[in-house]
Amino acid sequence: MAPAHTPQDIVMRLNRETNAMLRSAQVRDKLASQGAEVAGSAPAEFAAIVKRDIQKWVKATAGPKLQLQ
Repeated sequence: MAPAHTPQDIVMRLNRETNAMLRSAQVRDKLASQGAEVAGSAPAEFAAIVKRDIQKWVKATAGPKLQLQ
């Protein structure tokens, strides 16, 4: 994640460095021990995943009228 309108070269460097970090066995093991699924991707793929997840959760929370007790 980066702020909107972040220059593309910075987005690409963040992506490259993040994917390199995710290839580390130590990082993968730590994330897996916390229940995370480790998967590096390109910025456009990640944006599509986030967009899809937002749509899914908007639908899931819009239907039932849930109230906190």
